[in-house]
Amino acid sequence: MLRSGSFLSRKYLSVGSIVIGDEILKGYVQDTNTAFLASTLFKNGVKLSQIAVLPDDKNLIAEHVALFSSKFDVVITSGGIGPTHDDITFESVAQSFDEDVAIDSELRKIVRKIFGDVADDSPHMKLCTIPRSSKLLFKGPDGTPFRYPIVTVNNVYVLPGIPSLFERAISNVVGYWAQDLALHKKTIRLKCHETDVADILTNASKLFSDVNIGSYPSWTNNYEKVLITIDSDNLERVERCEEFLVEHIEADKMVDENINCEPWTLDGADVLKLQEEDSQLGEKVRKAMDVIEEAIEKYGDGLSLAFNGGKDCTVLLHLYFAALKKNKSSSRIKSIYIESDKSEMFEEMDEFLEISHKRYDVDVISTNGEIKEALFKIKRSNPSIEAIIMGTRFDDPHGKYLKDFSPTDTDKGWPEYMRVNPILTWDYTDIWGFLRKLYVPYCILYDRGYSSIGPKSKTFPNPDLVSKDALGKVIVKPAYTLVNNELERSGRN
Repeated sequence: MLRSGSFLSRKYLSVGSIVIGDEILKGYVQDTNTAFLASTLFKNGVKLSQIAVLPDDKNLIAEHVALFSSKFDVVITSGGIGPTHDDITFESVAQSFDEDVAIDSELRKIVRKIFGDVADDSPHMKLCTIPRSSKLLFKGPDGTPFRYPIVTVNNVYVLPGIPSLFERAISNVVGYWAQDLALHKKTIRLKCHETDVADILTNASKLFSDVNIGSYPSWTNNYEKVLITIDSDNLERVERCEEFLVEHIEADKMVDENINCEPWTLDGADVLKLQEEDSQLGEKVRKAMDVIEEAIEKYGDGLSLAFNGGKDCTVLLHLYFAALKKNKSSSRIKSIYIESDKSEMFEEMDEFLEISHKRYDVDVISTNGEIKEALFKIKRSNPSIEAIIMGTRFDDPHGKYLKDFSPTDTDKGWPEYMRVNPILTWDYTDIWGFLRKLYVPYCILYDRGYSSIGPKSKTFPNPDLVSKDALGKVIVKPAYTLVNNELERSGRN
């Protein structure tokens, strides 16, 4: 990551943020408040200068509050407000200013209005036991009253840690700090790695020392590898810096500014547009959609999708979702997932499955064991499932004699299901053509040289995607660059 430049031309209000809670440091709770705070302050011409994340330790919190209060114009604490023993923020802030705490009469009235006529020794009274010098903010700068007052001590704003309450509080008070100092920002997204443009960024940072240039790599995005940010209060300098970078970075290394890689809105329109194309891929998408729509009509809620995170079933997940949207169906996608051995699962694939289930709002039907045994389990637990959409292709092992609709071999002891095969005629090139053309997210392992993924102990990067440069450095190309389709399963033992 490269970061250069500074806010030199004008005086910006500085803010220090103190995040309080063992639950953050132990990973029990994800801190979303900081991202919200940073973006809100930036939009209002305020600079978030420093962040500290602290445990529930009164002395440590008091020490940092005192330090931040002396360094920054505004200090914001989040968390540690409540009725329990570990809610110690008010006491800690009081200690930092060498004072004690006391029940505030105004807050007492509010607490009793919310919780009833509780006694002064009730745990609820911790909510109104605040530093003696505290002041209460009851309304925003525009006169809008708050649902609950905000406690301030000198330049310290003591806010709750619950995201919905924190976001509401920040939105209420940010107007007090907002400055008429617009911060102008431009972004450039790259397909290449940070090292490929490091020299250009270094030169830009020297030429535009009054501009902030940030370079932030992503290790999980299939289409955007680096985000470059350019920001300053001087719009002309921001635009000139952007022009310099665009001029010196090769065009094929930049992501089209009209493409929204992530996050993006799923509505199925991309698939419907592609199937209207007069191309080989467009024709195959049309045929696949016809098969899926026929299956939806035949089986309705009895239709499911075999989804294990592989590239083929990722295509089908996107197609199936588009078909449901096209038919204005409110049904959720039912996904069958069979886990054979957890120890043989790639962590990256596990993460991709979880993300995909959320992205497409998938109803997951999971079980474990060998495939035949697992399908019998699903037949017993989910008897309404009649058909399963499969990612099998003609060039797959055992795929040669399948049809669009092929029943399972019950005479060979398999449970009775209809196998739906929408992409039988597709090949490796078609799969990647679809995914990359529509910017569909896929498992990041494919970008690391894996062209076919199975059990961890038997799956390795495809040798045809691994090489060395003139200096002996190992270069691994992504799966979609494989030229010979027949080598798709190289790397599978």
